[in-house]
Formats: sequence, C-alpha cells, structure tokens
Amino acid sequence: GGSILANGPNDSSGNHGGGSGGSIWITAGTVTGAGTGTIKSIGGDGYNGYGGGGGRVAVRYNTMSFLVANIDARGVVVHNKVVREQYA
Repeated sequence: GGSILANGPNDSSGNHGGGSGGSIWITAGTVTGAGTGTIKSIGGDGYNGYGGGGGRVAVRYNTMSFLVANIDARGVVVHNKVVREQYA
C-alpha cells in the first residue's frame, strides 16, 4: 500500500512552532490498503516552540478494507521548550 500525507512542516531553525497538518478528503467506492497503507495529517514538531496541531481526515466509502488504525491526524508535543517569563 501507499501513503497519503498532509503533514505540517517541522521547525528546526529556531524559536518557531511547527506547522499544522492539512486536510485530506477521500471519496471512493472502495478503499484498500492491505494493512500497509497510511493516511496521515500530523502537526509538525516545534523546536523551542510549540508543536503544530493535527489536521483533519475524512474518508467516504462504500467498501473499506483499510485499517482504521493506519489513519492519523494528531498534533505533536513541544520539543526543547524553554519557558520565558517577563516581569514588569
């Protein structure tokens, strides 16, 4: 099986957050993947910033032999986050 991806970009250059995952909309009579296909819309990693939010995945079908566990649309956690507070 193949992959359909709309993942957000990672930030590895500085204090920025990762990009949000995109949207995937599939309309098909039959969806197959034989256990190896993936559909993902995952938020990107933030480096010293916040991770991106997950995207959305919609699959409209009549017959599906694709593993639902292989569909992923989650946000990510923060990596190397340094919390800075400013006092007046």
